[in-house]
Amino acid sequence: MAARVASIGLACGGALALLVFVYFFYWYSVTGQRQFSSPFYAVFYYVLPLTLAAGLFAALRLQPVHKINLLMLLVASCMAVYAMELFLTWRALSSFYGRPLPVMTIFEDSSDRQRDAAALGKEWGTQVDPRTATEVLDTLRRAHPDAVPIITASNQLFVTEPDGSDRSAIEVDGHEVIPLGAVANRVTVLCNEGGQWVQYQSDPHGFNNPAEVWVSGPVEIAAVGDSFTHGYCVPPEQNFVALIRERYSATLNLGMAGDGPLLMLATLTEYLTSLKPKVVLWFYFEGNDLDNLYAESKSAVLRSYLQDGYTQPSLTRQDDIDRATVGEIPRLRAEGERLRTQRLNRPVAEKLIIFAKLSTLRQQLGLVGAVEARATAAVEPANMELFRNVMLQARTRVERWGGRLVFVYLPDWDRYAGNTALQAAKRAEVIDTARGLGIPVIDTVDSAFLAHGDPLSFFPFRRPGHYNAAGHRVVAEAVLKALPAVTVVSSNRGREAAY
Repeated sequence: MAARVASIGLACGGALALLVFVYFFYWYSVTGQRQFSSPFYAVFYYVLPLTLAAGLFAALRLQPVHKINLLMLLVASCMAVYAMELFLTWRALSSFYGRPLPVMTIFEDSSDRQRDAAALGKEWGTQVDPRTATEVLDTLRRAHPDAVPIITASNQLFVTEPDGSDRSAIEVDGHEVIPLGAVANRVTVLCNEGGQWVQYQSDPHGFNNPAEVWVSGPVEIAAVGDSFTHGYCVPPEQNFVALIRERYSATLNLGMAGDGPLLMLATLTEYLTSLKPKVVLWFYFEGNDLDNLYAESKSAVLRSYLQDGYTQPSLTRQDDIDRATVGEIPRLRAEGERLRTQRLNRPVAEKLIIFAKLSTLRQQLGLVGAVEARATAAVEPANMELFRNVMLQARTRVERWGGRLVFVYLPDWDRYAGNTALQAAKRAEVIDTARGLGIPVIDTVDSAFLAHGDPLSFFPFRRPGHYNAAGHRVVAEAVLKALPAVTVVSSNRGREAAY
């Protein structure tokens, strides 16, 4: 009887291992919706289940006593593995420990924000504000009734059409408009990754600048980029563009959260063609710029910026754009709450599937090597050629007014946490693309971050997210140190022009 049970158990184990292989083969090789980030994961998730299945089926020929012992070993191993999964899942749900997520993400989905804030604050010896952006905004509006949350085109204002293309939700007189800044002249709630919420007064075009920068005289340096350049999640005076402004006062920050290369090209074209700064700092973030470019290519308006002379005339109607953008706030708030409720109230069956897949344990062991098909498309030749075209257009337009484009490469948290990242693996190709176009490059990966010995210290609570104040400072120092070697600018401290 025991031998028969052992045979059934081994056969079921072999069949289960075979089903695991079929599952991965279907999603990764048949549908192509997911891809392995390296050959190691293909071997691990294809060869291992097949080998285990073959071994268990072959074991059916063993002597009864050996089959019984093997089944007992198999059951004990499975129990140990799932006990570890259960423990890690409980630990992840009961505390911050073991959850490599940004503070904003954890607080948004926490069932007890006060508890999590107290635990994090005690661990780091600091005060942590657990309020949501909505709660912060509601409080802020008592003193500033027109305060707004940060709303940017790529993060919130694009809607996907039935044909797969993207279109802006903002219209002026019935015409699609893609805003390049946030809502203008408003107190703007930005983010909280370091424990305290950051807000700033937006300038006349919705960017993170002192308003006088636009009218105080010729702009000498301008910066374009995504949320890192925008100033997530540090006080306005501590972001790396503001620190550069301390040396070169006529510095303009046109960074905006969610911007990829096409939006950056659009911003450069719309705002800098008339200002003609001597230097344009193009801040490239390795974590998602290529992915953003792939998404932006689905917008007909953004693709049009590759054509010389294309502009959006309606961008001059800032008040109309702001009214339309503010009008989107109720929809965005409702959608955010719907998604949060959906995440927090997953069906029991879905939770069991996640548990059965050993999701938490595989995450802890670094065995999650899956990427979505869009992520692989972002690093394929077509998208890389589009990136080259964008950089060529940017360089040409800046040189046309006598300026100099400088490419600044920014690293992601994953690089220093030892995680595999497809876009980060394109570092050499991205830099070679810029240099091949004659664009000077400032690479902060090794010279700024790694050179300090502990690059994770430049991220809030050593977690993924944007740079903390120290991280912004090290970027500013790297740029200021390199600028004399790549261009000519004049310091407001009365120094001789740098060469």
